[in-house]
Amino acid sequence: MQKTTEYLRHHHGGDGHKAAAKTVQSFARNHDQGFRKFWHNHCDELLSDQAAIIDLGCGTGLWLNELAQQYPNARLTGFELAPYMLDRMEDLAANVSIISDDLNNPSTELPEHSVDIALANQTPEYDALVNAFQHFQEHNRYHPDDIIALLRQCGFKIAASETFKNGRAVRIAAISV
Repeated sequence: MQKTTEYLRHHHGGDGHKAAAKTVQSFARNHDQGFRKFWHNHCDELLSDQAAIIDLGCGTGLWLNELAQQYPNARLTGFELAPYMLDRMEDLAANVSIISDDLNNPSTELPEHSVDIALANQTPEYDALVNAFQHFQEHNRYHPDDIIALLRQCGFKIAASETFKNGRAVRIAAISV
């Protein structure tokens, strides 16, 4: 966990508090009309107010709080490891819980069939090509086809996937079956 925490701090420019502030500032841009359309078309209609939704790498929890307004009885769980992101979480809804865990080496086990939707929204921003290579492991560790294959092996049905940001990011709607 320490190694991943140090890596995240380096990945976020060495200043976690600045990175957390940037996450809050860029929330609307990262959850833009394209994101919301994808969510609505592939996730929203399949969920009930009793849904179990997890957000892998939830940052400051803003999307979970937004989901809590739409699904006040849902079980919303965020996974986040970066302490500066955890510090920026404020006024989380009553049905939002946060698990601090290393997604590269997780210690949390979720019960089988306990998740309806898992969200992992990769939205890397690169200042230069060198930066892209420096952060390759964090943002491009797996090809979208690899993630889809892993989700299928875990019992999810892939409802949709699409790349955006010129192929640098992917959205995947995976439904528990």
